Amino acid sequence: SDSNEVKIDNGQPRRRFGAGIGVRSRIGNQQPIIFCLQKLVEVAHYNMESRGKVIWDRLWGLMGAHFTSTALHSNAAVAMYAVDSLRQLSLKFLNREELAQYEFQRKFMRPYEEIMKKAVHSTTRELVLRCIEQIVKVCGSSSNSTLRSGWRTVIAVLGVAGGDESEEIAAGAFVTLKGLLFEVLDSAPGDPTRMDEYIVDITRALALFAGGESRNVALSKEAIDMVVKVGEWIKEEKDGARVLGRQRRRSSGGGGG
Repeated sequence: SDSNEVKIDNGQPRRRFGAGIGVRSRIGNQQPIIFCLQKLVEVAHYNMESRGKVIWDRLWGLMGAHFTSTALHSNAAVAMYAVDSLRQLSLKFLNREELAQYEFQRKFMRPYEEIMKKAVHSTTRELVLRCIEQIVKVCGSSSNSTLRSGWRTVIAVLGVAGGDESEEIAAGAFVTLKGLLFEVLDSAPGDPTRMDEYIVDITRALALFAGGESRNVALSKEAIDMVVKVGEWIKEEKDGARVLGRQRRRSSGGGGG
């Protein structure tokens, strides 16, 4: 074997990262926290390319937890730096193809949902929303989408934002969610779109807007209207499937009147 090759078992990198992250978490000064985040991003970039997917998934369990806890820091500047670091890694990771039988994207993006739920600073939650919007624009465009299981986390984050006390955050998330929904609703019956499989996730997110803590009554009413439209779309899809089925039976010689 190559004498320069470093051989490690599945547990060794996990133990090493765990020890390093523990040291970072005990640092009280803000500047060292920022410095360590910079180094953690560099290490994550390297391991993203060099490790197998299963080992990387285990490592990200530790690193993702650290990004989450730092994004919940009492200092808003530190929290926002952690979210922006997560954004950098996300854009790189989500540009890689995801194997159909795995949901690495969904696991990778889980910190966004936790941060949106628990962040004290509205500036941090607003930045999370901006990151999600950029991910949708860069990695989720209909012409060249690399988002797969990550869509579920994207939609979940938008739903959590629907209950945000900030009307600006809730309204911004609703605009993005509506864009995803209309991609489905504007399609012809029986003509599938990439978002069809996430219609249940979208409906759940809309329900959070309808019953959200935001005082924007107009937004809640619009969310309810959207849920009604989803119901109408489902009925049209079923009717369209029945018509298509009859047409296929007739064309194959099955008859019917």
